Amino acid sequence: MITELTDLSKLPLVCQLRAEAWEPDGILPPTVDEHEAHARHWIAFDGQRIIAAARLCVHEQVIELPEFELCPTSFEHYVGPFGSLNRMVVHPEARGRGLAQQLDRLRLSTAIEMGCHTVVVSTPQGRSRRLEALGFMVVATFTHPCRTLPTASSSEILWPSVLFVYHAY
Repeated sequence: MITELTDLSKLPLVCQLRAEAWEPDGILPPTVDEHEAHARHWIAFDGQRIIAAARLCVHEQVIELPEFELCPTSFEHYVGPFGSLNRMVVHPEARGRGLAQQLDRLRLSTAIEMGCHTVVVSTPQGRSRRLEALGFMVVATFTHPCRTLPTASSSEILWPSVLFVYHAY
């Protein structure tokens, strides 16, 4: 069951899920950032346990988007408001159930309902086909720096990523 998370005091549970999902890959999960308070969040449950989560941020200016400084392309010809699908996480034991696709559809339709003209998402390369099926277009490929766990041999790894854009106008 997927539901919108409106009680932000439960965000630590989402952070815990991120740790459970990403730490086995050696990635230090992101902490709560300045976008959490204004973003819309969704979580998926299996019984009482959170097994997936994702958020949508909406901004008037593209430079306000989360991690905009990492974007390898110019957005000067895109029209706002801008939606950003980010912080998607699915617990390893819950992968393969279509939760990521359900969360993507939900966030995309919500962004359009909220008046976004452009929706962006950067994601690991493995999700390309599913995002293209929703109407997203690849605009760039790049390596995204991810902080690693203190036990790792380096403090950062470069994660192959793809930047997608959806035009809602």
